[in-house]
Amino acid sequence: MNRALHTFLFILGSILLPTLCTRCLPTFSDSNIENVLLLLISGTDNSLNICSKTPQEVTQPENGSTYLAYIQSITGNGSSGSPTVLYLTVSTLQWGGPILAANGSIYGVPYNSDKVLKVNPSSDTTTEIQVSGITASNYFTFAYGFNDKLFAVPFGNSSVVPIFDPATDTGDLSTITSFPLANSNYYAGVSAPNGKIYFPPYGADEVMILDPQTNSLDNSTITGLGAGPYKWMGGVLASNGKIYTIAKDSTEMLIIDPTSNTVDTSSITGLPGGNAYGGGALAPNGKIYFVPRDANHVLIVDPATNSKDSTSITGFSGTTLYYGAVLGADGRIYGIPRNSGNVLVIDPDTNSTTTIATVGIFLGGALASNGKIYAMPQSNDKVLVIDTKANASFCDSVLRSGYMNKF
Repeated sequence: MNRALHTFLFILGSILLPTLCTRCLPTFSDSNIENVLLLLISGTDNSLNICSKTPQEVTQPENGSTYLAYIQSITGNGSSGSPTVLYLTVSTLQWGGPILAANGSIYGVPYNSDKVLKVNPSSDTTTEIQVSGITASNYFTFAYGFNDKLFAVPFGNSSVVPIFDPATDTGDLSTITSFPLANSNYYAGVSAPNGKIYFPPYGADEVMILDPQTNSLDNSTITGLGAGPYKWMGGVLASNGKIYTIAKDSTEMLIIDPTSNTVDTSSITGLPGGNAYGGGALAPNGKIYFVPRDANHVLIVDPATNSKDSTSITGFSGTTLYYGAVLGADGRIYGIPRNSGNVLVIDPDTNSTTTIATVGIFLGGALASNGKIYAMPQSNDKVLVIDTKANASFCDSVLRSGYMNKF
């Protein structure tokens, strides 16, 4: 787009967008303002544009601006009140990092269980599914394949990657059997635009790449990251197509570019280490918010500039506070309580926070089409349900995109 047209659209957008979308203007960069305005004045239905695509198509970097514009349009509808919580009773078994499947159900990985936990958001009911061969204490999270298969991530006690098929509620433990058997090598994966799942190294020297189409593993393409425990425990896909990892003990953020299979550890440095962060989510403003595990702040990363902000949201104390972060359809980011005793609610528009008191310890959450977030019980007998009270909801393709459907 030429400079004159960009300037015209920016000025026009500055006049019109506060009326058309009260939440859009303060949080969009200059380049995104013109994209939003073009969609509005051309009469293009942003939701139809993005929602007619597959989850993998939504995840493509060339659709990043459209994705953010859609997120802005949905979250701009606000909420009907303050968010609340409720609980669904399950057995005393334990589950972790959940994923949303194409059938609309949410599945929790066996963390200290021999069953997969299925949550039906339409009825708020649960089912515990026995999968032959799965043993307890082996898996931390599910990772999502764009073929709608769920891949359980071994974190030390098994070389088998169970493949769970939500269409039949059955598991396959015989196809992928060569996952590196070492303590806590990997914790969570992110679905990339190329359709592969990238697992940042927690204790390993290399990034693990899983191809859901061929069920093959590749830990030889991205190497040299240094063996050692507790480096990175998952990641968040930005609208530029790169994965920004959740730094735990590492003082550097690992940025993975799936297009070139290269990494960058020099752009974002000076992180506190010491079990700093426990999860992250991409906000409507295009920035990534990393919730504290042991850190005293929320880390805000701007992928457009690779800049970091650790001073806007501070004042946290304690250890193992939050494990997982989820964007709600109200535009707020919800930190899943581990030892904090509360849900952390972050408003990216104002960089302010509130909390909701909870009971129990949870590991990761997933957003359903009903606008509620379901968090898995790590060591208690209740699923945590966060009702965001959002006035609108995201379409299925967005909910299952690489931006959202992850730990």
